[in-house]
Amino acid sequence: MSRARKPILYSLRSKLLATLVVLLATSMFVATWFAISLIRKNIRREMEAHLKADSSMSWQILRERLEKLESLVSLTAADNTVKVTLDLGIVPQLKEHLRKIVSANELGFYKITDSRGVCVSHSATVSEGTSFLQEQITAALQGKPAGGFTLVNYHPGSTKSSAGTTISHARKELMMVAVSPIRVRKQIGGTLSFGRLIANDKGIINSTRKNVKAEMVIWQKGTGVISSSLAEDNFATLEAPLTEVFDKAMLEKEQLHTTDLAVDDTNFLVAIYPLRDLRGNTVAFSTLLKNIEALKTLEKQTIKRMVVISFFGVCVAIVFASLVTRSISKPIKKTVEAMIAVTEKDDLTQRVKMNVKGEVGKLVSAFNNMVETIRESRAGLEELANTLDQKVKDR
Repeated sequence: MSRARKPILYSLRSKLLATLVVLLATSMFVATWFAISLIRKNIRREMEAHLKADSSMSWQILRERLEKLESLVSLTAADNTVKVTLDLGIVPQLKEHLRKIVSANELGFYKITDSRGVCVSHSATVSEGTSFLQEQITAALQGKPAGGFTLVNYHPGSTKSSAGTTISHARKELMMVAVSPIRVRKQIGGTLSFGRLIANDKGIINSTRKNVKAEMVIWQKGTGVISSSLAEDNFATLEAPLTEVFDKAMLEKEQLHTTDLAVDDTNFLVAIYPLRDLRGNTVAFSTLLKNIEALKTLEKQTIKRMVVISFFGVCVAIVFASLVTRSISKPIKKTVEAMIAVTEKDDLTQRVKMNVKGEVGKLVSAFNNMVETIRESRAGLEELANTLDQKVKDR
């Protein structure tokens, strides 16, 4: 008859080993999961910090470009040719002089008004309207220069943006504008306005490529991408998903919005900040895209290393747990075997010969003392019985 198979966790050692393995594996898993989460958070935080720094640099590039425009309009407004021709009403000479400045500095338009704010002359590329820069012109007539971004009815002819898209005729285009008062004989005799079309501003793109470690895209509300440092091949791939991101950003009123973008198995981290017009309305977004594939690869490699280290840690823990459980269970097993020999075979010569310390050592010592006490008691009883038998026989 075959012996019944014992369950896996029958012995004390197996139970102790299983308990220790579960505890160690669980603690190792929790520690690994926490470490991976921390690594991901730190990498993400580091990526966002770098992109925010690049965003600040990108914004500074736009601000410097605007400041140059403001400086140019101030210097031109202080030009004697402008002052004299405006004061004397020599419009053809004034128009030709301003046209040369606009052409030399690659500006989008100019507009000059008299002391009442009435337009004297303007570029053919823009439409004259009663509301066009009227608030800024009114402020300039009070001696307050103004500058910023705004949408302008622009007639550029046939031209293309730096993103490769055709700019259509007679539509609102994003420009940076600067308005300055013209002082004639210590009085304000009119205003001068300059505008630079952002879609054709190669200076912004070149400065971005030189100083920012990310690609820049400028997206105009109602038009789409008007300027980009991306190559045309890359831009064609990113245009559709970027448009979705911009449409979503229009619904949010954040100063700086960061999000992830995955295109054709390539991961990008995107930072979007709004460009507001002179009235504070969001008219466009300046966006930076950073390819984070290298960082994603580093993250995966780090996580893989963590998993491998954790696996070896669990293996080492199992070996250590096995040695610990053996040091506990072996003397107990020897003690159990000796107790069975004492109870079933009446063998009082059984001793557990192991040098063990701690509670298990006390158990072994107590068992040996107990068996010795029983043996001595039995020997004493046998001697007493023999003495009584002898006395009975002597009678």
